[in-house]
Amino acid sequence: MPISTIGQNGLNAPITLTSPVINTVTSASATALTLQSAGTTAVTINTSQNVGIGVTTPSPWSLGKGLEVGFAGNGLNATRQAEFNVNCNAYYDGTWRYGGTGKATIIQFSDGTITTLTATASGSAGGAISWSNGPYVANGGTSWTSASDEKLKNITGEIENALDKVGQLRAAKFTWKADTENKPQVGLIAQDVQAVLPEVVNSTAYIMDDETEYLGVNYDQVIPLLVASIKELKAINDTQAAEIAELKAKVA
Repeated sequence: MPISTIGQNGLNAPITLTSPVINTVTSASATALTLQSAGTTAVTINTSQNVGIGVTTPSPWSLGKGLEVGFAGNGLNATRQAEFNVNCNAYYDGTWRYGGTGKATIIQFSDGTITTLTATASGSAGGAISWSNGPYVANGGTSWTSASDEKLKNITGEIENALDKVGQLRAAKFTWKADTENKPQVGLIAQDVQAVLPEVVNSTAYIMDDETEYLGVNYDQVIPLLVASIKELKAINDTQAAEIAELKAKVA
C-alpha cells in the first residue's frame, strides 16, 4: 500500500508497507509531526499536541488542546474535562488573542452552560481580545438569557421621548423576498428602528455567498423603549386622572 513520507525517517519517496497496520507514528524529539499531501503540509501536530489541519503552525494554546482548521484560531479547544470551545479567529495562550486579522467569536460549553462571546473590535494576529458577553443558556435552562446585572453596567441615562419614538416605528406585516412560499411574517423595519434607537441596529453580511451588509435588529433591546413608553403613558394617565378627580370635586 503506497503512502507518502511519515515522520522524520529521511525518506522522500513513497514506500510500501508490508502490513496495513501502523501502531505508532513518531517524530524526532522537540519536533512537530507533519503529514504532507502532494508535497504540501496538510496536518501538523506540534510538541504540545495541538493539531493544525491546513495550519502549519498551530497557535500556542496554554490550556488544554486545540484543533485548528484552515486558519489560525478557527477550530476547537478543550481546556478541561467540563469545558469545550468552538473558536473563530481566537486562541488562548494565557490571554485570548486573535488568530489573524478580523473579528473573533467563541461559543463556550462549560459546566452545563452555553455562552457566546464576541470581540468588541476587529484585531490583528496576536493582538489581545476584549470580549463582549452575548446571550447564554444557563445550566438547566431551556432558552437564551442576556446578562443584565447593574454591576456590569455604567448607567448613562434613560430613554426619553419614548412615545414619539414608538410612534415612528412600523409594526409591519410582510413576507421575505427569498421565501418562495411567501409565509406571512410580522416585525419591525430596521431602518425605522435605526432612526430612533440606533444602539439596537447592526449591519453585517449574513447571507451566504452575499457580501452585501444588511441591517438587523436586536429585538430584546427594543423592550426598554416599550417600557419607557408605557411609563410615559402612565404619567399622562395619572395626570389626567388627577385632573378629572379635581373637576369632579368642583361640580359635586
